[in-house]
Order: sequence, then C-alpha cells, then structure tokens
Amino acid sequence: MTKDTTYHARSKQRHQRSHSRSHRRKKQTPRIIHVSIRSGPKKSVMDKNARVLDKDMQSTATHTENLSKIMDDTELSNKSTYSTKAFGLHAYQPSTFLNLNQYSSNRILPEIDGHSMMSTQSSNPVKSKIFHLRSSRIDTTKDYHCNMTQKKKTKYKNIRIGVLILLGLILLLSLIIIPSVLLTRTKPKTTFKEAVLRWNPSGTTVAGITGQTGITNTTLNMPYTLAIDYLNTLYITEYMCHRVQRWFRDASSGTTVAGNVNCIAGSNLTELRNPATILLDSDNNMYIADSGNARVLFWPNGSSSGSVVAGTGFLSNGSNQPYTAFGISRDTESDTLYVADYGNSRIMCYLANATSATVVAGGNGVGLGSSQLYTPTSVNFEASSNSLVITNYPADNVVRWKIGDNSWTLIAGSTSGIYGSTSSLLYFPLSTAIDPMGNVYVTDTLNHRIQFFSLNETNGTTIAGVATIPGIDATHLNSPYGLALDNQLNLYVADTINHRVQKFLRY
Repeated sequence: MTKDTTYHARSKQRHQRSHSRSHRRKKQTPRIIHVSIRSGPKKSVMDKNARVLDKDMQSTATHTENLSKIMDDTELSNKSTYSTKAFGLHAYQPSTFLNLNQYSSNRILPEIDGHSMMSTQSSNPVKSKIFHLRSSRIDTTKDYHCNMTQKKKTKYKNIRIGVLILLGLILLLSLIIIPSVLLTRTKPKTTFKEAVLRWNPSGTTVAGITGQTGITNTTLNMPYTLAIDYLNTLYITEYMCHRVQRWFRDASSGTTVAGNVNCIAGSNLTELRNPATILLDSDNNMYIADSGNARVLFWPNGSSSGSVVAGTGFLSNGSNQPYTAFGISRDTESDTLYVADYGNSRIMCYLANATSATVVAGGNGVGLGSSQLYTPTSVNFEASSNSLVITNYPADNVVRWKIGDNSWTLIAGSTSGIYGSTSSLLYFPLSTAIDPMGNVYVTDTLNHRIQFFSLNETNGTTIAGVATIPGIDATHLNSPYGLALDNQLNLYVADTINHRVQKFLRY
C-alpha cells in the first residue's frame, strides 16, 4: 500500500470517528456545568465583608459571562439549541442577589453555589445567566449561630429556673419540717427548785421606840396596820392617836399625813377616829378605814383632808351601809372597794363611784356556819382566784370566800371556833397578807406570833415571834395587829403593845 493510500485511509477513519462522535453528541443527554461561588474570607467589619463579597460576585459574573460565550460558540458550532430550565432561580443582580444590610455580625459569610445552565432541546433558544442562590445555606448559617445563642440562653434560663425551684422547695420544706420537729419533739421537763421562804427570827425596829408611847414624831401609840410603797416608805395607822404617820426608810421620826398631829379625834374631813386599815394606790393616795366614824375616806397624796367613799359617818344596820368599817381591800382593775363591816359580820362591795354597797359575803348573822362571818376584822381581795380572804377574829380562823359563792372554805384555824397555839390553830387572828404565790401570812395576835401558811396548806409555820410568849426583845412580839410585805418579801410587823414596827429580813 502506498503512502498516499495509507494517508487517505487514516483521514477517512478520522472523519468517521469525528462523524461518529458528532452523531453521538447529538444523542447524548444535556451537560451540566457546575459553578460554585464562595464568599471571601471572614472579616470582622461588615463594610469590608460587603466590599469583598461584591468584588467576588463581580468577578464570578465576568467569569460566568465568558463561560456563557464559550457555551454559545459551542452551541453554534454544533447547531444545538440551549434553553434554560428554571428551578425557581434568579438571574444575578448585585442589587437583588444579596441584601448585605441584613448581616450585622462578624459571623462567617454565607456560601453561594451557582448552578449553571442546563441545556435542553428547545425551539426557542434563550441565553440567560442563571445562578442558584443557596439561600438555605445563608439562612442556615445565620440561623445556626442565632439558634446556638438562643439555645444557650434557653439552657441557662432553664438551669436558673430549675435552681430557683430547687431552692424554693428546700426553703418550703425547711419552713414545714423544722417547726414540726421543734413542736413534736419531746421537751425535757424543767423542774424548778421550790422557793425557800425563810426570815431572820431577829427583828429590827424601823419605827417607834420599844415600850414607849406618846404623841411626838418619834413615838407611836398602838400602831394598828401598815402599808408600804415601792420606795419602802411605811404608812402606819395609830389606832389610839387617831392619825396616820409616814415613816421614810431609815428615818428616825415620822410625819403626820392624815388626822391631827396632837392625836385629837374628830369627825370632820380633816380628822380621824380610831383609824384601822390603810391602803395605797399607785400614786400613794390613801384609803383609810375610819372605823370610829363608820366610814372610808379617800385621802389624796399631799392633801390635808379626805373625802368619803363608803359609809355615812353614822353607825348603820342598813343593807347598803357599814356599821363599823374595820378592814378594807381594793380590786385595782375594776376600782371596786371591799369593806369588812365588823359590826354587821359581812363584807360590803362598793363599785367605782358608787354611794351604796351590796353584800358579797356573810350577812346571814354572826356565827360559825360556812355561810356566816364572825365580826371580820380584815379582808384581802386576791385577783388570781377572784376571792376574798377574810379574818374571823373571835372565830379564830381565816377563810376564803369566792366572789359569787354562798359559803367559805377554811384556810387556817378551826371551823368550830377552837383557839390554840399549835401549827394548825390560831388565837384571835386580826389581819392577813398574801404574797404573789398565794401564800398567806397571819397575825396570830394573842399567840404573839406571825404564822405562814403555804398555798393549800392548813398547817402553819411561825416566822416571827415566839408562840404564847410576849416580849420586848428582837425575837419577841407583843400582840401584833398588822403586817406588810415589801417587794423583796421582807416582813414588817406592827408590834402593837410594844408601840413599834419590826422588820424581819428574808434570806
């Protein structure tokens, strides 16, 4: 075979292969050219990001136009028509492709993938530059970071809420459980030592002169009853001198505060006759049982005269007036005055500002019966039991009569009028005192002693004097009539026949 023949044969083969390729190219499916458009590197300033992105997009647009021209030339040369199949894509326009103002953070810029044209057989060739903006990638990038931040905030918020709820539950349980435990647990029993009340058996003279009587300010004439104020100032009624003396603590003489200084009796409002019992209110105003005048006087502190608050000044057997006002007591809460009507064997009750009284105890004639009284010489109102402690002088006993009851119960002495010097008997008791614990102190007058009766006990203890033995020394008494206690429960005794007041210290 010649050289020319070989050349022509090879040319023919190349032509056939070229024709075969062209024929196959006409039958092949459309080609897809992928173009990816990526954003520039991350920048921290938004304007710089925008400039770089715009520049990259312009370059990409230019490059895409060149590709389009190449594709157009290829189409013409192959006599093929291309059309674009729109998949909801938009032609690139810088002004509408990406709104740069919507990004205000320094996050990574979105990736943009431009999908090239897809050639198909069409009778109307159309040239277009179509790019597929992967808006989902843009939104996903932005939303991813926003959602991460939101998730963190939500997570921390949930943690905070959980912690607060836990703390609230702990606090609630504490408020419920701790008080319940404190209230339900067994409290140890606290035992208090029984108060021991003891007094020095040797007394000290604080007013008067032992065995001396007179009308001077240094002497006393049959001191009858006592009252003591918060400064331990003594107020003393002198039964036979018809006056009230005030004796300051540690003083050697007294001052007349009611009645005549020279011991002259009288019935006008500046005078007294045989004053028996005296009371003080919180302002040191005096209530005086002016027994010889059958009345009770209210004598203001510092005044030279008194006013009648009970009785008329005349002996009376009437239902609303006393015959002999001997003992008095007062309910400070209601300002009710109680009067021991010695002559009528009853206790009269005067309400505040009342001019007439009602009988609250006795009034059934003189006698030893439980519904009767026997010439009572003293009365003490006890607020804690709402009762009256009454001394029946000739009946040799001390009884308790609750307000509203019709009879009394025995505190000390005999119910049948038997006198004696044992621990359970009395001999002409004249007055009483009550301490805050309800213990009763009795002047056992003709036994020359002071008896102490614990609450609910009928056997007494001698705390001053010597039973049945009168005397003038420090350990003896002679017919004591009255007594009083200061705020330390020191005992003051009107040692009547010795014309003095003795103080027995509690220890």
